[in-house]
Amino acid sequence: MDLQQFHTLLEKINSPEIHQAELQFNELFDTNKCLLLQLLMNSIIQKPDNTLKTALILLGRVAKKISEELLAIGDESFHLGYQQFLLSLFNIPTNDQSIISIVSDIISLFAMIYKANWPTLLPTIFQVIQSSQRSSSIIAIDCLWRCINSDSVAFAENIPQLMQIVKTIFATPNSFDFHQVLGAARLCYSIYRKTSANQNDEIKAFLIESANFIVTMISNLPPPVIDQYLKVVSFFSDDDIIFLSPAIKLLIPIVRDLITNPQTPELSRNYCINILTQIILNSTLSEEIYPHAIQYYQLFLQIVSNSLNDIDPEDIDFKSNTQSLAEDAIDALSQQFTEIESFQIDVCNIFGLCLQNNDLKYVIANMYCFASAVEGSPQLYSFNSDLDEIVGVYGKCIMDKNENLRWASISSFYTILYNFGFYSNSFLPEAVIPLLATALQNENIPIIATKIIQSIYIYCKNFQKYNDFIPNLMQLLGSKFGQMNAQQQIYTLKCYSILSKKDSNFSQYIPPIYQFLLNVLSDYAQNCTTDLFFACVKTALKFKQITGENFSILAQRILTFILSVDVSQFDGEAIDSINSAIKKIIKRNMNNFTQFFPRIFDIIFSFASKDISCERIPYDNKNFQSNEDCIIIDSVTNEIVIISSSSVQSIIESVRTLSIIIEAAGPSSIGYAEQIQQLIHKLLSQRLSHNLVNPTFDLIDKFINLISQLENKLQIIMPMYCLQLLSFDYLMRGANFDLCLYSFPRLLKVFAFLGQSCPDFTILEKTTTMLINAYQFSAYFRITTKSTDYGDDYVDVDLFVDQLILFFDPYFKFYSSVISDEFNVNLITMFDFTQPQSQIYPKVVFAFWTNYVLYSPRSTPELLSQKINLFQQFLAPEMSIDICMYAISSLATIACSGKLPLDGIANLVAFMDMVVKSRHSFRLNGAIIPQIIILIEKLVTTNQDPSTILQLLVDCVPYSSISRSPLNEAASSSLCKLIQNHQQIFSSIELLTISVLVSISFMNLLKTTHGPMLENYINSIFNSPQGEQVKAGISHIRQIQKS
Repeated sequence: MDLQQFHTLLEKINSPEIHQAELQFNELFDTNKCLLLQLLMNSIIQKPDNTLKTALILLGRVAKKISEELLAIGDESFHLGYQQFLLSLFNIPTNDQSIISIVSDIISLFAMIYKANWPTLLPTIFQVIQSSQRSSSIIAIDCLWRCINSDSVAFAENIPQLMQIVKTIFATPNSFDFHQVLGAARLCYSIYRKTSANQNDEIKAFLIESANFIVTMISNLPPPVIDQYLKVVSFFSDDDIIFLSPAIKLLIPIVRDLITNPQTPELSRNYCINILTQIILNSTLSEEIYPHAIQYYQLFLQIVSNSLNDIDPEDIDFKSNTQSLAEDAIDALSQQFTEIESFQIDVCNIFGLCLQNNDLKYVIANMYCFASAVEGSPQLYSFNSDLDEIVGVYGKCIMDKNENLRWASISSFYTILYNFGFYSNSFLPEAVIPLLATALQNENIPIIATKIIQSIYIYCKNFQKYNDFIPNLMQLLGSKFGQMNAQQQIYTLKCYSILSKKDSNFSQYIPPIYQFLLNVLSDYAQNCTTDLFFACVKTALKFKQITGENFSILAQRILTFILSVDVSQFDGEAIDSINSAIKKIIKRNMNNFTQFFPRIFDIIFSFASKDISCERIPYDNKNFQSNEDCIIIDSVTNEIVIISSSSVQSIIESVRTLSIIIEAAGPSSIGYAEQIQQLIHKLLSQRLSHNLVNPTFDLIDKFINLISQLENKLQIIMPMYCLQLLSFDYLMRGANFDLCLYSFPRLLKVFAFLGQSCPDFTILEKTTTMLINAYQFSAYFRITTKSTDYGDDYVDVDLFVDQLILFFDPYFKFYSSVISDEFNVNLITMFDFTQPQSQIYPKVVFAFWTNYVLYSPRSTPELLSQKINLFQQFLAPEMSIDICMYAISSLATIACSGKLPLDGIANLVAFMDMVVKSRHSFRLNGAIIPQIIILIEKLVTTNQDPSTILQLLVDCVPYSSISRSPLNEAASSSLCKLIQNHQQIFSSIELLTISVLVSISFMNLLKTTHGPMLENYINSIFNSPQGEQVKAGISHIRQIQKS
């Protein structure tokens, strides 16, 4: 292609032939990048006509697409020539600000690629900034801050010169073009971000002076440019409001005055609202707002009142940008001042009195603003001294003749019902339900009626204690159902599903519901929306009142439909509905499913095997951070990966369904073992979603049960377990504590399975690495987190540690034969009691040594005696109660292990009894209850005298709670054996009372197979002649516990 032909291509870009031209351009990029770059350069230089802008835009596109590949194109002279051409763009003759912006973007994009390989760039920028040519100087300063942000030019050694550029422009702003001033402000911000971790006094003084100038400049700008300037200041506030903190006392009144000034352009007002919101959200800067919080609420309330649009019956998204921003500001106010009672009470009072104002728009604004306040602080519920008054205001507005007020009030009321549900399980059913019912009866505008039905649904979902009103609700919804649109029917079905679980007489309402579901499910192509059809698929089988033949008919219809269509066309919602239906079918009637198993397996397998949808964009912002599961950094490709959460959720639900199918189908699934294995490898190998890890671990759990009889099971499970360990490490690196906690038992099960079958050193080594990382992970959380009454920052590290120490049991029981001497020494060093307290978690160390001396073949009687003595030393009076708990629990575990002679057990029990009596700690008492029960059962079974250990049991009451322990299940079993075979040892009222109390504790603590026996024992004692004495004894003990 020659230059003329290329010029023709550029002309086609701006013509109806654009599609063909784009294809030609892309083909040229793919086949000959060097030629394309030359053509673009020559076109810009030789033919600066109407195609100039197009050529520049395409050059920028090439720079983004070509990235590092550029360095491999051509020889040194090519790159020197191209760099010279790029530098010549500084002098491009134009007054078009859009072209100026494009050119600065192009140069900075190529600078990102060349970096240090373009030594002439920065000197040229410094030179051109001083140019008298307006456009050249603007391009240069614009290019400079972009290059600094992307680390494309040297920064640290040039800080003085960079600050001088800003100072020069800020000193005499009237001598410079507005866009030069704007560029200087951006350059100043770049200096701030790059030096934020290390600022000397000179830089600090420069930034303070610059912030004051940037803020003061706002008041001096005319309307034509203030929008552009405030856009940049708004960006600063979004990115890091602290940059403007030196001038915060100037900034707040300036933006407040612009917000209230009717002459302020709407866009500028919006930027000012956003700036103020960022100030409010910053806990340090918001102190300037705090004394006047309610005045700012009223300010935003007035903004909403002035920016209302009329309702659009065809589109619920009719709010103005100004209204939305003002509501966000109120949300921020409420978040920040949620603990300030006066602010919350004032907000409630303003709402309660709003109907006294004759301005309709003011009343409507109150609806929106009160909802935003509640979204920011749902605790507002507790500040409403008169909820009846609040509901009364809503009632009058929802029934008003003005449709704008009705929409605003029901939308607001929906928000109230949604958020108050987090803090209360009851909300004035005698007022709310009749209000919503009457509103629905009278409403004739579809979008308002839909919001009323959604409000009924959210009320039914969030609250309790409205059973008396269910008949009225069912009568109303049933009478309206035939006239409802599809969306309304979907929410009504959701209401029916919830109400069916609350009303024991719901069967009377089932016939018309069943008939509707049957009609919809009979024909996917009939005249109903896809959303309604799949809502019926998801809901139909949730009604427990639909049983027998009717359930089978619906199940068959759904399964027949699933098998008759191309499921690859379905979106996440449809897949979710199919998964939900299949789970219900398997759970309620497996017979409906068996004949469809192979094809249903294939369908769900295809859902679970889908790739996660995601978008990748270059990662060039070194300050980018995200804790969201849907946004991650790919360190390999240096890209930000934006994940489709709906695609992840579809895969998660499909994996869960697959687990249920495998478990339900049993041996019938064995033919799919290879496919399932491949899927598990795929799911564990990708690192795109934390939330996908645990459903995969659950699938592995079911898969191991499935293949446990296969001869090659170990060859299948070992590599799978190694991938599990990597996935667990991925969760820990993401500091995803809850998901790690959920994963631990599943890892433990596979680790123990492999150890029992064939202990392998590689598995042991990898597991040890994981345990050490997890140990350090728990130590980190123990040091860096603290408990609060309501905060989300609290991490219960003990839960994590309890799971970690469970590994020590199979570790030494099953893998001791493959632990080398060197490996053993490393373990002993790692869990040494002499390590600094900040580096160890004592509970883990005690658990390690307890298991080591009991199960390791390297343990000797001398080592056991040595550790018993050491543990006893940790029970000295000066030791903390936590250390004492761990030590005494270890001693008790050793005592009931069978490793000690009878006299050794007696001495240990006597010592523990002395400690229990001296410490008077309910927590310490609860730490050894399980071991005491096990030891009592062992002594009684071997015809030994249990009186000493029974006395220890008596002395351990009251106890605060039984500690979580691997021994709890065994202790529960021992208690049942004592009750069944040796109940006479609990002959005294005191011991009988304690036996019942411990039985209740085990029932509450464990999902145990011994529950029914323990429950029968408790009831038998309560109904016996001693029952009242036992109940009184338990009551007395609990009173002591509470006090």
